[in-house]
Amino acid sequence: MPFTAVERFVERVPFEFRHNKIWLEVVIGGKPRKLVFDTGSPTLLDTALAEELGLEIIDRTVSTDAHGARVENGVALLDTLTLGKLAIHDVPVFVHDLSKTSIGGCLIDGVLGSEILPVGNWRIDVEAGLLTVASDRAALDIAEGAEAADLHVFGYPYTPYFVMQFENGMESKAMVDTGSAELFALCPPELESLEKHRGFKRPRRIHGYGSIGESLG
Repeated sequence: MPFTAVERFVERVPFEFRHNKIWLEVVIGGKPRKLVFDTGSPTLLDTALAEELGLEIIDRTVSTDAHGARVENGVALLDTLTLGKLAIHDVPVFVHDLSKTSIGGCLIDGVLGSEILPVGNWRIDVEAGLLTVASDRAALDIAEGAEAADLHVFGYPYTPYFVMQFENGMESKAMVDTGSAELFALCPPELESLEKHRGFKRPRRIHGYGSIGESLG
């Protein structure tokens, strides 16, 4: 598990919010790197950066992404990743050739994923463009009038989720995914279950705009 050498800390890191993504800088290998903060993804580095750092590929994984596409990645261990002034050690990373994606190569060096969530308590302030991580939850300012919910982690890489409740009393789990451009998404079995118990009515037509999006698969 990633860890910090200091026990008490409050670190505030500015970020840009554009294209429905959180873009920030972290220091890896002594240089600033551009990453997307995506709590629905494991931490991932571009192959070119991993080679520059001399990372050893210690394993390989084959998985399926949210679109059902096959994704192959190398696995390495990053010694140190610095967020603001906070050094986070022993970060497991997936390694993938981002030059094959539309946003890779010249735009980002990788993804800062959910493995680092257990090192502290987090607040994402999109309006202020500020990411705060603190060792003590009490150090995080909570916006006036905000609703609070317990956030749980599941499996690896520590997927964050909360329990949601629908109007008819049905409960389910929703993943908090800062990398998704959707406000809310239901998987087909969940939708069918809600319709069966009359907890949801499918609209005849859905209006919206945007793009299909992209994943590594």
